[in-house]
Amino acid sequence: MGEGAKKKVYSIDGINDYVIAFLKSKKADKNAEFHPYKDPFPEFNFSQPIGGNNANFIIMRRIFGTTYGIKDWTAKFLGVNYSNKKIPESDAKVFLSQIENIESFPIESYIDLAKQFKYLNDKKIKVDMFNPNNLAVDNKNKKFTYFDLFDEDPAMFSPIKPQTNCIQDMINLLTDSLLHSEYLDALSQNDKLKLMTKTRNIAEKCHIAGRKVGLCEDNSISYQTFTLVQNVQIKRHGKSPDYLECYKKFLEAYSDL
Repeated sequence: MGEGAKKKVYSIDGINDYVIAFLKSKKADKNAEFHPYKDPFPEFNFSQPIGGNNANFIIMRRIFGTTYGIKDWTAKFLGVNYSNKKIPESDAKVFLSQIENIESFPIESYIDLAKQFKYLNDKKIKVDMFNPNNLAVDNKNKKFTYFDLFDEDPAMFSPIKPQTNCIQDMINLLTDSLLHSEYLDALSQNDKLKLMTKTRNIAEKCHIAGRKVGLCEDNSISYQTFTLVQNVQIKRHGKSPDYLECYKKFLEAYSDL
């Protein structure tokens, strides 16, 4: 069904509600026994595992829709940061078309996504709002589904205050704040204005939805998250993408948000 940085996912013949995944970071073990897992999020579907062999094989709840954001987002983001590559106009136009599509979704779609963020917030689980590929968009039902939770121990994000997630995190995920300035640079003036107008409309819907469900309005939470992850990456690997610089460019373009 698809492949990301962490896993390959396959459908199961005759079963629509679950999928199989093979984890790239784990070694295969044909003798490992399969065990059911306790569902940590029974009220929502974040494509969480419901069973596995404690090696490289898991069964996950299936989500419906198409992956949001440009294809191979991680590789392209790293190319921009480490190799001074540019996002081509073709990718920027793809993202513009996605923005135009979701901007037309009703406020109920945004309220549903805000509820997902609030649910994780209450469990002190940080939303990975870095990569828009962590979102599925179901055009038929006008539904957003967040998935692919951070692999990190949730305690890593405990320094983030006053809460774990915020309305700005919703905006960052839906508008791809980290590559957004690259899209603006790649587009024609007319398309650039379209992207900025639609982005502002999406941000307004996020604010309305977030307030309705009680999601935190403290924008500093996003800044704290980018700072924390960047510092952790530098400590672990000696380098990190400059999340903060990318985010600052987004904030400068939309100082009114």
